[in-house]
Amino acid sequence: QPGNYFTCENSNLFFTISSPSGKLAKVGLNGSNLVRIGQTPLKYLIIHNNLLYAIEADDGQVISLQPDGNGRRQLVDLQAIALTLSDERLFITGADASAGLTMINLTDGKSETLLQQQISSLNVCGDWLYYADPNNENYLNAWSLQEKTGWVISRFSIEKPFVISGGFLYY
Repeated sequence: QPGNYFTCENSNLFFTISSPSGKLAKVGLNGSNLVRIGQTPLKYLIIHNNLLYAIEADDGQVISLQPDGNGRRQLVDLQAIALTLSDERLFITGADASAGLTMINLTDGKSETLLQQQISSLNVCGDWLYYADPNNENYLNAWSLQEKTGWVISRFSIEKPFVISGGFLYY
């Protein structure tokens, strides 16, 4: 079964089925027990501490689910386009400037709006966020979680997804 948005925990692989529906499924890592466990099309699937986090494809709502597909819970009231997980923190990229960037601390459940602007290609490295700014020629920006401030760190456009790893930028 072709799929997208793969994530794994214990002996199960979770993914969305590659079809117009994109519904949640799981399969054992040995290829056995393929089961569709959801009816709602999902994207950006992440599993952490026995909870699945995803964006509902139809309306952009960020949700959490139990690994059996039950226990749906909406996490924030905004339309999202991407999720990133780092150090017990879930980062939610909003669909527009009003949705901005929200961080949920998964340890205590508290959420905080970090930026009220449109961003693209969010990367988290320790306490630093890196993103392209679509409203400023897609220049690369760095933003400190500790200082709650950021700045432009490049004068070239990064319109495609990029990765920050080991102190290097790959694009």
